[in-house]
Amino acid sequence: MAKRFIDTSIFRKDFIRGLDAPCKLLFLYLINECDHAGLWDVELEVAEVRLGLKFKGDPINQFAGKVIPVDGGKKWFIPSFVNFQYGDLNPENRAHGSVISLLKKFDLLDSEHQIKPLISPLQGAMDMDMVKDTDMVKVKAPETEKFNPFDFIPDTWDR
Repeated sequence: MAKRFIDTSIFRKDFIRGLDAPCKLLFLYLINECDHAGLWDVELEVAEVRLGLKFKGDPINQFAGKVIPVDGGKKWFIPSFVNFQYGDLNPENRAHGSVISLLKKFDLLDSEHQIKPLISPLQGAMDMDMVKDTDMVKVKAPETEKFNPFDFIPDTWDR
């Protein structure tokens, strides 16, 4: 099961607000059902069954360039998906490699969508356990005299 980032303000976007309810649901379906490169095999009948609704006409017409038909209309591509999930794609980042090859296969990376390299090829996906281990360096406090809670009570009080 793939896990995806989702924009918590998605319903505040003009594009989403402009869609009718079935297309809003279809767009959410698309960003959850597409592959890791933002490509979805067009199966509107399956989507209708899974979502429990019927689409009037071809819903891609409502997506106004936010979803692009590729491979003769057999697939739909969501350009904003890749940018949101990965940021700038870098061919030296192993996590981006298969995304880049899929997008090149369908001729989706050109001079307008240049792959911008990261500052370092080591940037990108990291094992969070390693990050946690390195952050957990403990510094031992120097030994001091024993703590006496009565030292903080003013002399004017009875002990």
